[in-house]
Amino acid sequence: MSKKIIINKFGGGILKKELIPFIEKRIKDQIRRGCSPVIVVSALPGITDDLLKTAHGKSSQMKDKIISAGERESAQILAKYLCDLEIPTQVMEAEEMIITDDNFGNANIIYKFSEKNIQKRLASLDKIPVIPGFIGKTKSGITTTLGRGGTDTTACFVGAALRADKVILWKDVDGVMSANPKIVKNAKTVPFVSYQEAEEAGKIIHSKAIQYVKMHNTPIEIASLVDPKKKTEVGMAPSFLNTK
Repeated sequence: MSKKIIINKFGGGILKKELIPFIEKRIKDQIRRGCSPVIVVSALPGITDDLLKTAHGKSSQMKDKIISAGERESAQILAKYLCDLEIPTQVMEAEEMIITDDNFGNANIIYKFSEKNIQKRLASLDKIPVIPGFIGKTKSGITTTLGRGGTDTTACFVGAALRADKVILWKDVDGVMSANPKIVKNAKTVPFVSYQEAEEAGKIIHSKAIQYVKMHNTPIEIASLVDPKKKTEVGMAPSFLNTK
């Protein structure tokens, strides 16, 4: 993957029938520009909640195994959809690449080990990888989940491991808004947020995800799937704003 690598995270909120064609368009746009897209997906809307009900009362290990099924299913569905449109894709099982500790329900990625795994497995791949987010496994092979914002964490980790040009978190809204647009009619898209501001805000991107993009100063875009010009960039603050 010697071209510019773009990590595309598609969350459950946009994996809807009316928005799926825009996913196709964004991936085709990147291919047309000579980039190498990588796709990371969440579960389809409502699936994780249903799986959590099924997992109620189970052990932490079993709960992680059950709720991880949503992301795996989502990856298979999206990969098949894109293949049918002659966009060559291949599902890459996250559990075969991302190794974590055994903090079930909120596992932490063992970075160096997982970095080597993903670099090796994607180095010679000639198709677009589709990776289920939110999932890893322990060194002993037990499925884990990465906790709140887990698919963002996967996307940002993959971005760091592959030294990606950028990570795009696609949304059904116009990036980060200055206020709740349902309450404030003239709310506007915030054009830029620093890593520090994003961490302090807490709701923009989970701190577990931000730690990975900070490693190599990988830019993040929080962008509208329908109109990608409506976006918020997240990255290092300009030097003239930095304080000692």
